[in-house]
Amino acid sequence: MRSFVKLMRGEVTRELLRDLKAFGLLTLAAIRARWSEGPSIHGLKPGQAFIGDYRECGLKTEKEYRMAKKRLEKAGYASFKGTNKGTIVTILTTDVFDVFGHGSRPSKTRPGADKRRSRGGPRATNEDGRRKDKKDKPEEQNRVRLIDIEDYSDIHNPENDAVSVALSVTGEGGNKQAEGYLRKALDRLGDQPFRSAVAELWGEMKSDTINKPGAILVKKLKKLM
Repeated sequence: MRSFVKLMRGEVTRELLRDLKAFGLLTLAAIRARWSEGPSIHGLKPGQAFIGDYRECGLKTEKEYRMAKKRLEKAGYASFKGTNKGTIVTILTTDVFDVFGHGSRPSKTRPGADKRRSRGGPRATNEDGRRKDKKDKPEEQNRVRLIDIEDYSDIHNPENDAVSVALSVTGEGGNKQAEGYLRKALDRLGDQPFRSAVAELWGEMKSDTINKPGAILVKKLKKLM
């Protein structure tokens, strides 16, 4: 029985091809990933797969393997989680490979989609959530909830409100001014570029002590606008 994955032609794929090690790792994940809902011995969900060590991935060293994973996580293409059964990779977007069957597609925004609409595209309507009536404002204000960020998958999880993720990483939950700015930045940049900036800051905070992470995040977002 033959099966297929879709390789998307576009700027995102061309950019990733500049790093053949990361592209190869994502290709392996796409080939092995589940594509539909249903029973799974290991509890894998659509878009998830087990991958082996660096040798099985065609890489020469453990360092190459770590760097490829870091690149994919930082860009928001995939997340990796170690288990006692092996490493589980989760494909987070269909911008490079579409491995999802009908009904199992992730609800992630394609990079730049919202950004293009905000720069001359069709004016948004109530259906896409851009324009809010006054009666919607209380609901909008109550969306923020602090999230315990354990790994990159928590940052890129579409079920976690992107602004709540950012405020959780910077420790500025309850700061209405910061929340207002972040919502405007999210609206202008789109979901994935916004989350990628937050993920980059979170990675830096794990390896070094950072003062005023909120201000640093603002600088990262401004560079993308």
